[in-house]
Amino acid sequence: MTMMGVIPAMVTPMHSNNQVNFRALMKYAKWLVQYDIAGLFALGTTGEGLLIPRDDWARTVLVTVQSAEGKCPVIIQCGGASFPDTQWRIETAVESGADAVAIIAPYFYRHSEKALERYFSEIFQRWPEVDFYLYNIPVYSNNVISPELFGTLFHRFANLKGIKDSTGSEKSLESFVRAAPDAVVYTGSEAILQEAYELGAAGSISGIAAALPEIVISAWKDVETEDFARAHQLKEAVNLFDSYSTIASVKAVLAELGFDVGKALPPLRTLDKSARVQLVQALADIGLDIKKLNLNS
Repeated sequence: MTMMGVIPAMVTPMHSNNQVNFRALMKYAKWLVQYDIAGLFALGTTGEGLLIPRDDWARTVLVTVQSAEGKCPVIIQCGGASFPDTQWRIETAVESGADAVAIIAPYFYRHSEKALERYFSEIFQRWPEVDFYLYNIPVYSNNVISPELFGTLFHRFANLKGIKDSTGSEKSLESFVRAAPDAVVYTGSEAILQEAYELGAAGSISGIAAALPEIVISAWKDVETEDFARAHQLKEAVNLFDSYSTIASVKAVLAELGFDVGKALPPLRTLDKSARVQLVQALADIGLDIKKLNLNS
């Protein structure tokens, strides 16, 4: 199973009591799979997966898989701070029918590369039938998955299929591609979409695509034909989303499109009405008029 192209890193809709809004999640997932996406990525950074209690987390996996209806693969981010936490998530995702599992480095404590190698090796050995993707996001995990470690693991374990690199660094992405030329390498940064394609990446696992799938898909397809205008526009959008907080911005745009996604879980930021209006106007100023996109169909 090779997923080439754009994979939205989904948000998780919430009620005002901070519990997952499963009705809204079903509607949202069904909307996303209408587009020419390569898959769905759930319960990652944009999906606030590490903040969601176990009962809601497990049901979120099941509802996402069921809502996709087999129209595209579903990847669930299962990495936790400890092995038992990660183990529970993997078992839950597999039992619910997820197509693949993503794993961040265990977060908070710093670990040596040798410790990370043992940790990931145990996971891949314990679930040989599961397709895995590593998820390199050191700004949040506090641990770097090096290209050398990725290459070593990829050549050792057939069930390690690839990696999502969210460093936003062209050099880092290129190093992952070179470390394992046969691996599936995704960028987590839409700002380097053009560069990712030129370096041989398989696509992007994209937070912005969680709200504007057609825009990111168009940018990727245009890059394939050496039309870079949409990719440059996307860079401007990334800067805007980042300036307000990416998760808050994605949820704000989805709310503008008519989705009941609710607020980000505390203490994450949620945009107030004034900031939301400013974001929508700023996006319109770069040619992304949310009110004219009519994406919620």
